[in-house]
Amino acid sequence: MPFARRTSGSVVRCSRAATGLAERGVLERLSGECSGRYFLVPLQVYLDAQLEHSRFAGIEQFIEEVVAAFATHAPPDVLLVVKQHPHDRPYSDYRSLLDSLGARHGCSERLIYVHDLHLPTLLKHTRGVITINSTVGLSALLHGAPVKVLGRAIYDVPGLTSSRSLAEFLQGPEPVDVELFEAFVRYLRESNQINGSFYRRLPGVGTTCGLDAAAFAPLGPTSSRGGETGTAGTANVAPDLAAQGRRGP
Repeated sequence: MPFARRTSGSVVRCSRAATGLAERGVLERLSGECSGRYFLVPLQVYLDAQLEHSRFAGIEQFIEEVVAAFATHAPPDVLLVVKQHPHDRPYSDYRSLLDSLGARHGCSERLIYVHDLHLPTLLKHTRGVITINSTVGLSALLHGAPVKVLGRAIYDVPGLTSSRSLAEFLQGPEPVDVELFEAFVRYLRESNQINGSFYRRLPGVGTTCGLDAAAFAPLGPTSSRGGETGTAGTANVAPDLAAQGRRGP
């Protein structure tokens, strides 16, 4: 079924079939001949509350800053892949903006706008990820992809993400500290997160919200709750907290 998109005050009718046709062969190219030669920009939904934890008034401003920096500082043989958030497809379309920015900065042939490409594959082959504060940043770190955060995020910790400027990151991303990342994930699982899901109830949990009420009790430093972790209720983590986790068992 076609759906409506919000774009510069007008409404456009589109279909998933048309998008899929336009993206045919793109993933194969990015994971093949262009592997390690593109930066990935995973967009967030246009009304994401996490935008409040950044200096950006909207996704458009973020895109404009990234494209301008990319055109000026990235190596000339590197691409910029901008991926639409799957939940924002009915509401936002940034193709016209990207076309305009590409023409303005002379990098149109190096900008790729995608919707349905397999995210883990993109993360596996990317040169680096640029985000406001999307949880895709955590997924990127899991895949060993360098990350530059332009907002405030719980995982924006020196050693995990880039402490360089965006311009410097585009010129040469720093590798991920794998040992620190493993300690940080352990901290999230044992001391920070509660198992839950916005999309389905967890097995064996009888509450309507899908959360185990007992999980809201303070967790000890050695308690562990495996499985899927959520992101609600997180706060910024000081770098020394991550360092403490790194020295843990």
